[in-house]
Amino acid sequence: MKQFDVVKVTAIRGDRFTGEEVFFKRAPVVGDVGTILDVYADDYEVECSDSDGSTI
Repeated sequence: MKQFDVVKVTAIRGDRFTGEEVFFKRAPVVGDVGTILDVYADDYEVECSDSDGSTI
C-alpha cells in the first residue's frame, strides 16, 4: 500500500483512541473507509471522513 491509497479499516491496534486528546468526531471503527496519509516502517496513518468530508 502507498500514500493516498483508499483502504478499509480491518483492525485497530490496542487502545490508540482512548486518550484525553480528541481531534475527531469519533474514534475509527472496523469497516470505516479512509485514505492513507503517511506510510511508516510497519504502520500507516489513515484519515477517515464522513459523508460531509469531516474527519471522523
